[in-house]
Amino acid sequence: MKTIYLVRHGQTYLNYFYRIQGWTDAPLTKSGKEAVSYTADKLKNIKFDMAISSDLKRAVDSRNIILSRNRFAKDTKTIESPLFREEFFGYWDGLDGKEVLRKISGNEKLDTFKKLVEHGMTMAEIRQKLKKMDPSHLCENEKEMRQRIYKAFSWLQEYDNIDNVLLIGHGFLTQLIAQMFNKGTCNIDEIPGNSTLTTLKIINGQVQLVSYGEKL
Repeated sequence: MKTIYLVRHGQTYLNYFYRIQGWTDAPLTKSGKEAVSYTADKLKNIKFDMAISSDLKRAVDSRNIILSRNRFAKDTKTIESPLFREEFFGYWDGLDGKEVLRKISGNEKLDTFKKLVEHGMTMAEIRQKLKKMDPSHLCENEKEMRQRIYKAFSWLQEYDNIDNVLLIGHGFLTQLIAQMFNKGTCNIDEIPGNSTLTTLKIINGQVQLVSYGEKL
């Protein structure tokens, strides 16, 4: 059995200014670093056999902060993998989030992902519309993201003798992972906050969501 401690990276400046942040990167804010440090203190007594992050700097920096406070960090193997990157938003990456979503929705009042979902759109529909309206059509849709996540977890399961895994991920990525492996035990309606913890277990090759978006 593997236990995966999936932590969303700390707040970045693009998060702070509500910019679309996929593969575009930005430094952690001061409060972002502090929040990751607080999460790190709550996890410091867990012996992680492996610490994985996406290869985006905000995830790597968050991982390093957590390991810097962990009692067993010297024995932890570290890996960066592009399979755990945030959703790729193509043309929209780095742009003002509210302006992008107003354009997607065609409604001045629907300017956040939460409002779009409350208005009746699913995240899959939002992703497909973002891809369709992307002039380059490079924006990832849900099918492409799911394929990447399945590939990532298949890769992860190849590692034997691994009990506890620290995984530093991203907001939209974490929500979709939770959606894919939720058995109805968790409310996953909202994107998890920065520095929150989502827990999964892999038992006999089956991935199960245990908890979602916990603020420690």
